[in-house]
Amino acid sequence: MKNKGYIDVTEDAVSYLDRAKENKEKRLKPMIDGSSKLKIMPANLDASPLRQATLLGASASGGYTEDGWTGLNRIFIVPKLGIVGLEELDFLASEGGMAFIEEAINQDVNGYPAILSVKQSRSKKGLSELTWATDRKIFTLSTNRALKTQKSIDQFIDIARSIF
Repeated sequence: MKNKGYIDVTEDAVSYLDRAKENKEKRLKPMIDGSSKLKIMPANLDASPLRQATLLGASASGGYTEDGWTGLNRIFIVPKLGIVGLEELDFLASEGGMAFIEEAINQDVNGYPAILSVKQSRSKKGLSELTWATDRKIFTLSTNRALKTQKSIDQFIDIARSIF
């Protein structure tokens, strides 16, 4: 990523947000739908630009316990940024853990180590992902754009910093 500013990947590797939008009726549900029992407490987006974004829908993820799913994926449309995904997983509720490779850590989100990766296919389709973990959850914020300017990267990281 250091040489080009992005990682070369296959078309399939950068298309999952586009596929989620295209298949939203099959894959996503409204947040108020009670059929997806959740053990995870969804992150508060009140101070986030995502609160003003259009929510396409959500899907439960992670592990399933007797109390419900331990993860949640939400897909948004954000003006000037495109399709944005927020995945959160309560790894303690999943009775799991997590570790980052120290050499991959290249950002900081509210004092927590984070990894930003920018991917691009040969057709120039992009995907940028920022992954960070708190004491309880691991988050991945993604957009269907290859963020290449420092301004766009900073704006993306600011969205992550607004999620609690």
